[in-house]
Formats: sequence, C-alpha cells, structure tokens
Amino acid sequence: MIQRYKEQRGPQKESIDGWRVTAIDGVELFHTKAHRCPECLTREHRDKTTDYYHAAVVAQQVGGSANLIYDWEMRKPQDGVDKDEGETTVAQRLIRHMAETYGKITDVYTLDALFAKAPVIHAALDAGAHVVVRMKEERRRIMKEANARFANRLPDSTWEERDGNRNTVYVQAWDEEKLAQWPQVRVPMRIVKIIRHTNKTIIEANNEAFVTDIWSAG
Repeated sequence: MIQRYKEQRGPQKESIDGWRVTAIDGVELFHTKAHRCPECLTREHRDKTTDYYHAAVVAQQVGGSANLIYDWEMRKPQDGVDKDEGETTVAQRLIRHMAETYGKITDVYTLDALFAKAPVIHAALDAGAHVVVRMKEERRRIMKEANARFANRLPDSTWEERDGNRNTVYVQAWDEEKLAQWPQVRVPMRIVKIIRHTNKTIIEANNEAFVTDIWSAG
C-alpha cells in the first residue's frame, strides 16, 4: 500500500512547503504482569514486580491530512532485564529498512531529544534525508555554544501568528549555522531557537485574567 501511495505521489501531495516529512517516535503497545511471551520486553519496579510489554518505533508521515504510518520496527528482548534493545538502535534499523523498501520516500526525519544520537542522525543522512531534532538537553556543548551566541543579539526574525484557539502568538527566532560542538556527528549542525509568547484570557476565581504563556524550544 505504501509503495502504491508513493507511486501516486502521495508523500509529495501531503508535504510541508514541498518537503516530505516523517516523524519517528517510540510507543509502548501494552503491558501486563500476568503473562509473558518470548518477544516480551521486561521492566522491573522497586517493589520487585515486573512488567512484560511490547514496544515499537514508528515512522509516520506528518504535515498533511493522511498522516500514514509508513513502517515500524519492534523492540527486541536481549539477555537480562537491563539489556532490552533501546529505541535508538531500533530507530536506526527502521530508517535503513524504509530506505531499502521504499527508496527516497521522505526528505526530512523529525525526532525528539531521545533520538538525538549520532548513529540515528547518520542513518538518516545515509538515507538521503535531513534531520530536525527538538532539543531539550541544555547541557550539551552545542546547545551551550548556541545559547551563548543567541544571548548577545536580538532575534533574527519576529512575527505574529494565531494558534488553534485564535490567540495571538508573538514569535521570536534565532538561527545559527555551522556549529561543530557535537564532534560525534560528522556534519556541522544548525540550531534554531524559538520563543513563543501566547496572549490569552483565562478564568481565575470566576474572574477573567489576561496572561502570556512563554514557550521555548531549540
């Protein structure tokens, strides 16, 4: 079905400004304490009980109305409770399998901070795709370097937009390219820092109050 979808230019029709975008994320399918199969992962708790569960890493199209799941890979159990296959290992296998099965079906992989590992980024680059990562780890050297540069200058871009509730959002953006403070990654990185100021009205103690929510990401 996905191969036929590609042949009919579905990914291109559902693209974001011409870019075919695929999100990769992990999902736990179910868990139980009562039953176990050979493919179950295990998770021990402090009270000495054990969860048996299945989990997958999923690749899903984003940006259009279809949002199809392109592919997924199951996490596999290993020897020992603490040695079950990690999500980053599975993500690499998933990216390679998608390239082998569908060829060039996406231009950009989007990842959360959990997958911000050099081998995952390299797997995407080897598949001919760009990578966009939402970073959360401020202690990384590359983040410290970028924030130090951003702190000494005004935003590179500002604009206003509306969110899904029609609230006014004032956006500030800083953009820095060719950062090399992540030596494990074989290419320089680009960091974009976004701060969103959302003006909205809330109800507090039966009274209306005007507040501004501030959200930041890099």
